[in-house]
Amino acid sequence: MTAAIKDVDQHIEFSELPKDQQFLSSVNARKKFLDNINMIAYRAETGMYNIIQKSMKQPEQGRSLLQQIFSSDADLYPDLENKILTVKIHNLNTNRHDAALGSLCQVLNETETIFPGTDLRLVYQLVAE
Repeated sequence: MTAAIKDVDQHIEFSELPKDQQFLSSVNARKKFLDNINMIAYRAETGMYNIIQKSMKQPEQGRSLLQQIFSSDADLYPDLENKILTVKIHNLNTNRHDAALGSLCQVLNETETIFPGTDLRLVYQLVAE
């Protein structure tokens, strides 16, 4: 029996599969979609890193600061009359991190981004402001 198992090929080419057993290319389409999402997220993070590194004494710590920002708490305050969605981000560990976050908030506010699916403009603030 082990001799019969050893005679079986370890790998089979896709073209050698019978037509009814060949899988659809949706797996590849899903992977490409997820790769695109990851690339967009990486580029957005890099853009934010470029903004905060200017206000940091140790720019090499920018990525870890962004991770801290992404995992920090925030409060949402919708103002439907003025069409504003305020995102109040809780303060970070140090004053200089808060300063870097404040500069990031200022740049993000200048973009006047509309929250998807609504007509609310995003406004970022620190809780202590």
